[in-house]
Amino acid sequence: MDDVSALEPIVFDMGLPAGYERSGMDLLAASSTPAQLPDHVYGPSVSPEVLAENPEALNAELDALKDKGEVLIATPPSGQRFFGRPEIHGVPAPHVQRRLEEVTQSGELTEAIIDQSQYPYTAIGRLSYSIEGVVRYCTAWVVSERVIATAGHCVFSRSVHSNGNGQSSDRDIGSDKLGEASSEKVSGLADWAIFEPAYRAGAETEKWAGVRGYVLKAWIAPEAGEPTSPHDFAFIVLDKPILSKTGALGVRVANPDMPEAAVSLGYPQSPSSAYAFDGRHLYASTGRLKSSALGVLEAENQLTEGSSGGPWLSRTREGIVVTGINSNKPLRSDDTTYSPVLGQSFIALLSRVLSDMTGV
Repeated sequence: MDDVSALEPIVFDMGLPAGYERSGMDLLAASSTPAQLPDHVYGPSVSPEVLAENPEALNAELDALKDKGEVLIATPPSGQRFFGRPEIHGVPAPHVQRRLEEVTQSGELTEAIIDQSQYPYTAIGRLSYSIEGVVRYCTAWVVSERVIATAGHCVFSRSVHSNGNGQSSDRDIGSDKLGEASSEKVSGLADWAIFEPAYRAGAETEKWAGVRGYVLKAWIAPEAGEPTSPHDFAFIVLDKPILSKTGALGVRVANPDMPEAAVSLGYPQSPSSAYAFDGRHLYASTGRLKSSALGVLEAENQLTEGSSGGPWLSRTREGIVVTGINSNKPLRSDDTTYSPVLGQSFIALLSRVLSDMTGV
């Protein structure tokens, strides 16, 4: 169980990079109801419209999700429809399931994804972002309407402390209550972020800009001696709707039964001893899950820098859903990657994101 003090959110606004085509108008108030809210396995008990207007109903839904460890519904893009209800059957992903079955027999397999036009690959993309003027790259994935998930270190870098002139370049951050200014300042928060779903070098892709970021204080300013890896995740609210074009990945939280294997996806850009990664293509590294301890999952995973924030897809009773996020690798190890366990702190932060979007 996560410590309550670890759940305090840090909320910050993002600007737009030079050349981004949209006007930059903040669209947070344009649509009061996200297309997808945290949901029960067998469908919502009340409609999204009721949740948006009834804080008690919304809180009841979120509490049920947190207490029972149920899923966020997998949603295919509008052009890809499947038989059955995703909240019961999951969205069919035979190509992913086949890899998961093969890896239990043959061991780890890493390969480039050639066809990104099929779900769930449509919901995964490259994340470009700037911290203190330095452009970096990660991976992110769609979790709900106008909301993407990524790694915490893809919105906040603990290595950034000054602007190069010996002077602090800290930025104000929002407090855990909307409308209140925080007296804290944090260096290293992302200035802007651009999400390109189904990114592939040389292909034209539509871009979405981040307008607001959410990360846990436990990641930015951990207590002395407290590990940060269990909190290495973040959410970014985008400037325009995205769900109909990409779909959203289902998420399993607080899973009492650790899956046997995971397909880890991302845009690795640092070459390894075995692969010439260059950040230009989506890769899948399918491997067996090794352990789960101290809030962290460990899996066979060859992906490198640039794949951070990418999802781990596993087969559960709800279908193919996200059970982890590319976070970091142990020293001197190319074949193992860690993920935070998606538990109470993950749901608490996402709940804050969705509550802000519904005006609760």
